Amino acid sequence: MGKKGKKKGAPSAATKAEKEQKRVARLSLIDKYGRMPREDGIKFYALLDFVAHIVIDDVERERRMNDSDCIPLHWPDRDGLQRMPDSTRTIVLSYIWKHINRITDEIDDGVHDGLFLRKVGRRIQDADKDEIRSWRNHIEDDFVVINHVPHVGSIFVQVGRVVEFEQKGLGPVKDDADIHEPRVFCVQGLATSMQEMCENSHGMLVKAYPSLKKYDLPVSFLHTTLLQYNKGITYAVTAEQTNRSYYETAQQYAEAVKIAHACYKSAILKDQTTNVQCKLYDTITPDIVRRAWEKGTNSSYEHEKWLRDEVRPDDRPNDPEMSCLLVHGMIWMPFANSAHFTDPRTMTVIQEIMSERPMKVIREGFKHRITYEVWFNDHEPCPFHRRLGADDVVTPSFAECCKKDHLKRVAKAKKREESLICTTGTIL
Repeated sequence: MGKKGKKKGAPSAATKAEKEQKRVARLSLIDKYGRMPREDGIKFYALLDFVAHIVIDDVERERRMNDSDCIPLHWPDRDGLQRMPDSTRTIVLSYIWKHINRITDEIDDGVHDGLFLRKVGRRIQDADKDEIRSWRNHIEDDFVVINHVPHVGSIFVQVGRVVEFEQKGLGPVKDDADIHEPRVFCVQGLATSMQEMCENSHGMLVKAYPSLKKYDLPVSFLHTTLLQYNKGITYAVTAEQTNRSYYETAQQYAEAVKIAHACYKSAILKDQTTNVQCKLYDTITPDIVRRAWEKGTNSSYEHEKWLRDEVRPDDRPNDPEMSCLLVHGMIWMPFANSAHFTDPRTMTVIQEIMSERPMKVIREGFKHRITYEVWFNDHEPCPFHRRLGADDVVTPSFAECCKKDHLKRVAKAKKREESLICTTGTIL
């Protein structure tokens, strides 16, 4: 007789108990700041950075298609998700979540086994593929962070829309899928504890809404993407202030915190006196997936500034795309005003500065002069024609506009052994 194969079906009670025992044992290793074990964090970054290397060429190609003059991201060979600024990581991560199904299919088929070996230093294992495949189920949303529990993690509550306090007909169109029962997650931190990341947000929130002090908890609002990892839940490296426009009024903020606090008492503290319906999730199931919001791959002003300040600061004089301007700044102090009177000269000067006519030399009121160097990239708006306060006016790039004339003037000034100064005015 042939050997009987193992009967397929639901795992036995013993298997379920063993898995739960392993999960609990791992969670016991979370430190007092709510961070996962260091070796787990290193592996998480390695896996996510490997996925970033899969898509980085595609990201750069898409960015060039949208803007042929865009500055390259300069993604490093290693540790890009630890070394790059948030604005750059957001560009790459957004592309990853948009194409995560295709990426995981390619990884399962072994297309990127060689890349994994080069970047991680070992052969990819089935467990690695399972971890990455689990990221198909992710949740990008605004969360109320209600507390940070030692050896457990930070308590995230996905409240969703607070419909009863929404202003009808105002703001962007909202998705009805964001109306749901509150969901509670214990989120494990990475290198930096979530409590440290949320300190500024909590301080600003309490300052804006003093009534939240009554909860005596480090409440904050955070926008991030939750991922499943190693039998727990963590976040996708970057986090920022809320941006879903769920909470537009003080009433909505207060109600969201009230709901999150009740969920915390019910799901974490096991307080049966609350009447809120919520569930504590230890995995991200397909029914609660919320796909990451699609963002463009074009770089932001913050990224371009980072490139100038961090990537190549010592190479600026030899960079053909960088030009140095000596700026002579005149800091203008407003005329003396009182609570009931505004000096008419103040508005006259402001209107002159903001006018379309060439700015006249305004001497009265200027109290201080400074001279400093400013480096400009060819792709930035021309500093000679960028109008103060005119954000709706498209200014041509420095290369398209005044760079050639500026270089000619610099050459002439060098012959005369003079410095070429650009004059500007600043209102304080």
